[in-house]
Amino acid sequence: MLNLLPFIIFLIILSLLILVHEAGHFIVAIKSGIAVEEFGFGIPPRIWGKKIGKTIYSLNLFPFGGFIRVKGEDLEDASTTERDNDSFAHKKPKIRALVLVAGIVMNIILGSLLFQVVLMSSNYVSSPLMLFTSESKKFKFPFGSEKVLSTVITYVQEGSPAEKAGITFGDFIKQTNINSITDLQGYLGDKGDKEVFLTVGNLNDNTTRIVAVTPQFDEKAGRAVIGVGLDSVALISYRGLQKPLAGFLHGVNVTLYSLDTFKGLFSTSIKEKSLEPVSAGFSGPVGIFGVVSAVVDLGGTRAILSLTELTALLSFSLALFNILPLPALDGGRLLFVVVEGVTRKKVNPKIEATIHKIGMLVLLVLMVVITAKDLFSLR
Repeated sequence: MLNLLPFIIFLIILSLLILVHEAGHFIVAIKSGIAVEEFGFGIPPRIWGKKIGKTIYSLNLFPFGGFIRVKGEDLEDASTTERDNDSFAHKKPKIRALVLVAGIVMNIILGSLLFQVVLMSSNYVSSPLMLFTSESKKFKFPFGSEKVLSTVITYVQEGSPAEKAGITFGDFIKQTNINSITDLQGYLGDKGDKEVFLTVGNLNDNTTRIVAVTPQFDEKAGRAVIGVGLDSVALISYRGLQKPLAGFLHGVNVTLYSLDTFKGLFSTSIKEKSLEPVSAGFSGPVGIFGVVSAVVDLGGTRAILSLTELTALLSFSLALFNILPLPALDGGRLLFVVVEGVTRKKVNPKIEATIHKIGMLVLLVLMVVITAKDLFSLR
């Protein structure tokens, strides 16, 4: 039987992020005296609508996300509405900038609140943040106290001695003489094919246990192995006066770390003259759905907290993406408003509209490419 729960949760998460973003634009527009012609839930065509004041509140056929239509926001029609006091085009650059930034601010607020809930449930200690590259391992988180674990098991080979011994993803080796994959290889090499005992902790439940495992000789590797991969992760603790703002501070930490990681992947792509490393840093709806499905399979409280954390991360990511000064994004439109505010000259609306249309086309092409990449990785 097809399990629709992951898909439903996926739609709820993305719809929440979009609706909160649009609500930010809506609230500031209304407070600024700008007419909002429609606040729509879902994607048209419209199946129901009710006008309250100047705004039509609508339910649309496809229950995904939402949108608002602001009077005078359409650049191609701005010249006909610019003289109206309740038009977006009529307002001063400062007001228009506030409306554009409001959606981004709302995503940051949502992400901060959700991160706060997750951190409160774990005594203000973050979940593990994977340190992917040598560059990311040097990254210093600006807030909180950082603890790095270098022996976290992030891969268990199917049918391997480790799997048979009950070692799972998220375990980590706690022995003082094993601090890296090289240390583990040396330790196992000394034991040959004799049974060894490893002190293993678990990041999810903070338990410690002794595991008996018998290495087997791998001809390809030329040594005894147990079939695991080790990576480094960072745990960040927030204490004292940082606790009330821990959700926001953690969001900043994660966002800056993501940028630093992407910079490292970009550098690797240049060195290797390949798009593969940098493309690994992007995921579209298909990739996000894959993560949601995996988290739902965890079940119970762990799944709820993980989904909450994922939503918080996506909310900060959406805020970061939208603030980029790229055509068609809030940041791109904000750039034109800032230029107008500085030069006191408005860019021709038709020219700006054309630039945003081209930007939207480029973004759609990128989305198709990223989706294709995500689908290919599922094969």
